[in-house]
Amino acid sequence: MKKSAAYPLIALLIILLAVSGILLIERQGDRNQLSQKEALLGETATKLEVAEKNIAKLKTEIEDILMEKEQWESDKLRVGSSIARVKTVLIDSLADLDKVTQAIGVPEDIAPRATEEPLATKTPAPTSAPATTAPQATPRVTPTATPRVTQAATTARPTRTPTLAPSPTAAPSPTIAK
Repeated sequence: MKKSAAYPLIALLIILLAVSGILLIERQGDRNQLSQKEALLGETATKLEVAEKNIAKLKTEIEDILMEKEQWESDKLRVGSSIARVKTVLIDSLADLDKVTQAIGVPEDIAPRATEEPLATKTPAPTSAPATTAPQATPRVTPTATPRVTQAATTARPTRTPTLAPSPTAAPSPTIAK
């Protein structure tokens, strides 16, 4: 072979080896990128599975909460109706007591009076003293005489005579049977 023909072939061979090396390096880089992307895809798939499990878990919790809410609503209705029945019975009992009070002739000054608001729902009047965080001793309350108590103490009490129990054959009690 001639020297002049060998140089271009050697140059061509070197160029082909260089191109082959570059292509091989790029292919290795592509494989590394591919393996990185596959790993990222695997992580994403794992995260997606975990998210789907969490979504399923949240759906069951929501269903449980909705069922609990429905149960709460039915319990609330049941308790409300029970309270209404108790209130009806108490109102009827109070009406019966009013009838008995009128039947036995209780004087007006000692007859019970209805309050404007039930005692259980009354709130104490707010105090004008500033609120403190330190514990304070509770003040002693001295009893004072109300006009009703004073009047009751000054009036003479009638003498009481023992009352006899009704006989079993007597008339039925004045309460209304339900």
